[in-house]
Amino acid sequence: MTPGAFLVTLALFASQAQDPALVARWTFDGDVKDVGPAALPTTGHGRLDYIDSPVSGKLAVLNGVDAFVQVDPKAKLGVGSADFTISLWLFPLDRKGGTIL
Repeated sequence: MTPGAFLVTLALFASQAQDPALVARWTFDGDVKDVGPAALPTTGHGRLDYIDSPVSGKLAVLNGVDAFVQVDPKAKLGVGSADFTISLWLFPLDRKGGTIL
């Protein structure tokens, strides 16, 4: 395994002035299941591995080459044309250059 990063959690929030609403949440605790309120259909592709977390559960490891996670394109995110925020935590395992966006 040549890991590029392990992804801890990813969340998508609709941006509303008074009440930011959680749309989706992926913990990657052994799978790519959306544990948020919409349970969006999500698929892992390429070499997506899981390792034991030093805290609890599992962590997803994306190899930096062909591993990615995709939400079904027909899924309704419910954010429309409004502003939204994507928040994620990641830890690069290999810092041989490149860019994290």
